[in-house]
Amino acid sequence: ATNDANGNVHSYQAVLDRSLIIFFAGNTFTSHHWQTYRKLSPVARRLADYAGSHKAPYDLNIEMFRKLCDSGTKNKRSWRQTVRQACAELEGSGLVVSAKLPHGKEGIGFIR
Repeated sequence: ATNDANGNVHSYQAVLDRSLIIFFAGNTFTSHHWQTYRKLSPVARRLADYAGSHKAPYDLNIEMFRKLCDSGTKNKRSWRQTVRQACAELEGSGLVVSAKLPHGKEGIGFIR
């Protein structure tokens, strides 16, 4: 369920053609524990999406991540703080073992 601009709750259901099932067979898509994922902040969710969609995720460049999030934040220090908080949140959720943005580094590191 999602809320519209007036706060009214709406539910949606997507129906896919049966021939598309091959794209979802096996272990070929990202799967999160939904209740845990929903509790994350939007930035932590994007980190979870990235970490969950890679078997062994490479470090994610913080500037590229800012663009992926479509963040209007221009203050680098503020963005780094936001990302560090999201990393801590993601670790606390148990969806990853480790998510860190080391001081002086430009890459967010993950251990799944």
